[in-house]
Amino acid sequence: MSIKTGKAPISGFQLVAIYSICMLQALCGFAMAPVLGQLEKIFPHASEVEIQMLTSLPGLIMIPLVIISAKVAEKVKDLLVMDVGLLIFAGAGVLYFFATEIWQLIAITALLGIGGGIVAPFTTGMIGKYFTGEYRSKQLGIGSGITNGTLIVVSFVTGRLAMVDWHLPFLVYLLPLVTFFFCFSLKRIKGGDTLINDSDKTETPAQEVVDETKFGKRGILMGKLLQIMLFYFLAAYTIDVVVVNSAILLEEYNYNAGVAGILMSVVFFAMMLPGFFINNIVKFFKHGTKMFCTACMAIGLLIVVLSSNIYLIGLGCFIGSFGYGTIQPQLYNKTTRTAIPRKITTALSCMMAMNSLAIFLCPYIIEGFKGLFNNHSQHFGFFINMFFAC
Repeated sequence: MSIKTGKAPISGFQLVAIYSICMLQALCGFAMAPVLGQLEKIFPHASEVEIQMLTSLPGLIMIPLVIISAKVAEKVKDLLVMDVGLLIFAGAGVLYFFATEIWQLIAITALLGIGGGIVAPFTTGMIGKYFTGEYRSKQLGIGSGITNGTLIVVSFVTGRLAMVDWHLPFLVYLLPLVTFFFCFSLKRIKGGDTLINDSDKTETPAQEVVDETKFGKRGILMGKLLQIMLFYFLAAYTIDVVVVNSAILLEEYNYNAGVAGILMSVVFFAMMLPGFFINNIVKFFKHGTKMFCTACMAIGLLIVVLSSNIYLIGLGCFIGSFGYGTIQPQLYNKTTRTAIPRKITTALSCMMAMNSLAIFLCPYIIEGFKGLFNNHSQHFGFFINMFFAC
């Protein structure tokens, strides 16, 4: 089966390989979010910040690595760089099963961040490389949907596995081995940067002819890219409280890790849903799309702040996450327009860095505001981020 890309066509198996890379985006740390409350009991002497580092530390490690990885991929074969990252990622997943102390978990999580940082630019970069125009916009939406769809399954499964043994949720970090297998097919793709033939133009109105002179010596419109990066950081930080703090919030209400896993599945389902029809949403709301998305995030967090009922908390998390899931692929698509084709992966790596920075800083910013206002309830973190959404 031949897949139209706006450039050289690819096979259906190669498309699956690209989708398998998308599965790994944001897997670092987020996959174990449902068991954070349980880990507080397993390691009673560990501080709340140490526990939250298991989701936030990979973000810190990934910030420089995503950019370094993308720059190295400009000089070396990108698939070779990605393969190294996949093996480090999976290796960390194996080491988790031998951890018995909180410091060991933190150290292995740092290694996980190294592997994730190397792989991260390619989760969207491969779509940017092999697709163009409306095909790229559509595939970025689908890729975002696949990322969050994977996390639906992962969150549900880790919550259940944690009820059997706390080591078992780390099985999800072996998924890079699946991607490693599929990505052998990408080595056979030729002409990834070649536009379609003239005979195909009637079928592909979205093809792009890039005037590289307007992008300057760096090949990237830095001013425009920085604006998108700042917007993305604020959006990612605002919604990260749902992922980082929800399990601990439910622990206060005496809900177990299984319920937290279900809630995470709801969150990632809401993030996944808009990705599969992102072009339709943008056409409907047009220039008001970003306003719609941030309003959803603010309303969702407000519902969580005002309620202690699990169903209302779930509804609030769903609405807020839907807003973020709608805005994320739009920002990725806008980023691809700030760079020449061979620099797209580098531009997208800067976006990955903002996402990682938001994940890392989220618990510390929230803890800082808690100390500033002397309010240490878990609801207060949601209130602060609702303010940022507004």
